Amino acid sequence: FVTSNMEKCSNCTAGRYAPSAPIGDCHLCVAGSFTGVTIAAEKCSPCSPGSYSPGESPSCSLCPAGKSSGNAASACSVCEVGKANAVPGFTCDACSAGEVAPNDTMKTCRSCEPGKMQGATGQAFCPECEAGKFTPYLKSTSCASCAPG
Repeated sequence: FVTSNMEKCSNCTAGRYAPSAPIGDCHLCVAGSFTGVTIAAEKCSPCSPGSYSPGESPSCSLCPAGKSSGNAASACSVCEVGKANAVPGFTCDACSAGEVAPNDTMKTCRSCEPGKMQGATGQAFCPECEAGKFTPYLKSTSCASCAPG
């Protein structure tokens, strides 16, 4: 950009941009966007899912494990119940059948214990097998009927 007294050209600092060489100040990147360079940016770009920027930033930060974000996010949110995320910078995924995430602080899904099952994805709890049925396995998606007698 050109300084207001027209004496020299200056580069925008980190987190700021100038789309051309106008007179005056550089513009701030809004929350959820970044410049991608530390000086002389011409535009801001949105942060990708799994990352965020509070604004005026040359880069986006990865969301920590157990949290995620959508496109152009200014902050990360905890994973919803029934979803988990073990890897920073990734989105929260629904737990597989046979696994659950009972609260919103889960980094990984938990396996259903023997005697319990979960046949659907993205669930919060593993119900016990009905009377007359059982499962001796971890991560069961169904219960088997007991043999007569």
